[in-house]
Amino acid sequence: MTQSKADDFAEGVICASADQATCELLLETLTDMGQNVFPAVDGPSVVALASRMRATLIVLDIHLRGLDGVRACARIRSLPGHTRTPIVMLTQNDTERVQAVAAGAGATMFIARPFGPVKLACALAKFLNCDDLASNDDGTPGAQCHPKTLCQISDTDMAGSVQAVLKRPAALATPARSGVVLVADDDSLIRSILRSKLEALNQDVVLANNGQEAVELASKMRATLIVLDIVMPKLGGIAACEQIRKMPGYRDVPIVILTFNGSAEAITGASRAGATAFLTKPFGSAALLLALSEYLSISSAMREMIYADAVKAAGGRSFGRPSLPPT
Repeated sequence: MTQSKADDFAEGVICASADQATCELLLETLTDMGQNVFPAVDGPSVVALASRMRATLIVLDIHLRGLDGVRACARIRSLPGHTRTPIVMLTQNDTERVQAVAAGAGATMFIARPFGPVKLACALAKFLNCDDLASNDDGTPGAQCHPKTLCQISDTDMAGSVQAVLKRPAALATPARSGVVLVADDDSLIRSILRSKLEALNQDVVLANNGQEAVELASKMRATLIVLDIVMPKLGGIAACEQIRKMPGYRDVPIVILTFNGSAEAITGASRAGATAFLTKPFGSAALLLALSEYLSISSAMREMIYADAVKAAGGRSFGRPSLPPT
């Protein structure tokens, strides 16, 4: 069994919102802009992520569970290496009081709702080396953007200008499906990320909320890859893995375990249950895609594209592809 660690990819954009739709919008927009995205669902998770990685940009909703965006921003600013990290705050209104509070906590900029992918991309591009889409210092769009103030930009206004940045590679657009992936995680955001990434690789994705659901679904289908979180209600990933391995037809199907705990004990338990690989959270979208692609039936061209994206997300640093030695 192999273990993929997040440390090799610990550079990218952290984003957090308590709103599922906003999380998915941030994930899709930033991924389409070529960024390695590390999502979080609450304030404490954002601070924990920032303490363990090199964030190139942090996008925070002002309303977060556990620790609101303003306090999370202030705590991040106190962390080593984050005194100059751009922090963008998402908010429901743009009053001077809100601006003052956000600025006092150390926010670099704020974006008032409503916003779609185009307005979001224009606002964030200035921090992400997307010069053709970036806003000017006064908040107006860059040279390729529609000449309206940022708050007035609509997605239809900018559809042509933004197309080059928000464009999915043609190699990933084919409708043919090449596999069926069963994903089990009690975190809805992780499920959303996995579904988005795997469907982009032409896989059919079946989702489960816990290990018990995963076992029941596996008995009724023939998955080509199974991804299980190690800690889930009703039945954990290791127990689910063990039960699935005993089912007819699942002896050789790859099973990948996701966990925050990369201890030797956890790895040994997963290995004894029959897991093929072990992926430690937090992971960026590029790291996740690279690790899972090793177990998918995809073209060599698509595989090379995934590897190139992972190298780019890692800041151009070279690293070895995940190896698959026998358990």
